[in-house]
Amino acid sequence: MTTATSAAKTTTRALVLCAPETLSVDEVPLPAPGPSEVLLETLACGVCGSDLRYYVGDNPWSQHTLGRQEPVDWGRTILGHEVCARVAELGPGVTTLSVGDVVAVLPSYPCGRCAECASGNRNLCKEVSHLGHGGGWPAGYDRSHFPGAMADRFLYFAESCFPIPAGASPDELALTDLVAVAVHAVKRAARVRARGLGAGTRVLVVGCGQVGLSIAQVARAQGASSVRGIDPGATAQAVAAAVKVPCASWPEDEATRDDFDAVFDTVCTPETIQAALDRLAAGGVLVLLAPHEMNYGIPPLAVGGERAVTTSCNFDPPEDFEEAVRLIADRIVDVRPYITRRVPLDDAPAAFAHLHANRETDFKVIITP
Repeated sequence: MTTATSAAKTTTRALVLCAPETLSVDEVPLPAPGPSEVLLETLACGVCGSDLRYYVGDNPWSQHTLGRQEPVDWGRTILGHEVCARVAELGPGVTTLSVGDVVAVLPSYPCGRCAECASGNRNLCKEVSHLGHGGGWPAGYDRSHFPGAMADRFLYFAESCFPIPAGASPDELALTDLVAVAVHAVKRAARVRARGLGAGTRVLVVGCGQVGLSIAQVARAQGASSVRGIDPGATAQAVAAAVKVPCASWPEDEATRDDFDAVFDTVCTPETIQAALDRLAAGGVLVLLAPHEMNYGIPPLAVGGERAVTTSCNFDPPEDFEEAVRLIADRIVDVRPYITRRVPLDDAPAAFAHLHANRETDFKVIITP
């Protein structure tokens, strides 16, 4: 283990969420790492869909964790949770990492005390703290800003840092979080479907964004004989082609008329849910990854024949995350075609404004220091 003396610099540049559609790159206080913490230097940080939801005033953390909308901590929330970083300093008692290690950062930090954590369902913890989300931190959290990775440097928990294989790309490993979501969704489907999702399985993904195409690649790696997608977007179709996932523009396409053993809906509108159910084979499973508040009645006949409908929530830390690191590093899940633009931190506010107005233009934007 290598140690380092306390960093002389006590501030860092960071992307602060100030108000709806208002971001600022500010110099903010940065304390020395406390017990079990490390100081990390950001190498690459992906812009997630949840970051764009914060940008317009939404609070995805509270919606998906607590089941309700909570106010955003304007002025205290630093965005960014899809990150690969370099360890710059170790807090007291940290022995599992060394200064200079390049790590993928698991952004969710379950409490470890609640009933869900005790039962092994850490992905369902309601006391979870989350990097870049400004939510879940203990009452009385006394630092000026909640940590986020869209910054030159940030503090986080040492046990949430996973060294990446030598030679692996920080840009690619920054996307470990979203690939872990895909790993968990495929596992969820395999648990719900009576016959699992082994060799010969037919898989359809509705919505070929980053998570959707990652699901397709994970399912293919696990032996699915047919993996197809549906997405009307030209950019999504181009990226799907790059990772060799056939992608139809809409359900009427003849390529998606087969019955599928597992359908993953990453959009979850009434139209996509109906299209998914229409294509679900007897004994198949439909996994919803983006449930909304809208009511959508499912006719009982649509789930006859032992068809099942379930949801997938986050991922199991650390197992799914560690598996995602391996899949990306070995390029079993190839995320290189996802990355369409790299933007320096100073230009991040303009990049968010552009993404908000032109969501079809960029598939994945990476923020760099």
